[in-house]
Amino acid sequence: MCVPRREGERRRRSGRRGSGAQVRRHRVDSSRGDRLSGACRMSTRSLFRFVSWTVKPDREPDAAPVTHLYRCTSEDEAGNVCGAESARTEDGASAEDWALRHAAENPDHRSYAYAPELPYVATTPELFGGHPEPEGAA
Repeated sequence: MCVPRREGERRRRSGRRGSGAQVRRHRVDSSRGDRLSGACRMSTRSLFRFVSWTVKPDREPDAAPVTHLYRCTSEDEAGNVCGAESARTEDGASAEDWALRHAAENPDHRSYAYAPELPYVATTPELFGGHPEPEGAA
């Protein structure tokens, strides 16, 4: 609700909330600029637009490379997970070689997790001139 204010006044509620509190006016030092005299404060309106987003593989030339990693998930007698990892490399064969060497050095370690990392990009049809992405571009 917008109530016109007199120079140097602002609204203040007295009493407890929900108890039919009265509105009273009190003086404000206008030199401090606490209120604009006679102006109504209006809220800013926002415009929201909802669009459909899609996540797809990033096939751009400057995209991050696909990387590979193996992690040992074998447990000892106490239930502790080994957790040893290969280096994250672009060459999947070298990560796999690490897993085979680790298994040879630790015959009880036979469980591994393979964690490839692929670059993805979030996109929306507006990025393609307001039209759906052309066929074969994905």
